[in-house]
Amino acid sequence: MFNEELIAARLGIIHSAIRRLQLLARMPREQFLHDEYAVDIAENRLRRALEALFYLVRHLVVKSGLGVPQSAMAATTR
Repeated sequence: MFNEELIAARLGIIHSAIRRLQLLARMPREQFLHDEYAVDIAENRLRRALEALFYLVRHLVVKSGLGVPQSAMAATTR
């Protein structure tokens, strides 16, 4: 059985990260590249979105009865 709360929470993290990244994407390229805070925020939001996505995919694979992923990704999910 899929954990709907877990799925909703991970999708919330992904959507939040996308919204923040979209705001950063409005900055002129040169301004963004020279703004360490903006770069740090973008890297953090991208990392968080990817971690949430990996965790979500792992949950769906396991709960679908397809087994437990045997990769580096499986070791990094919480």
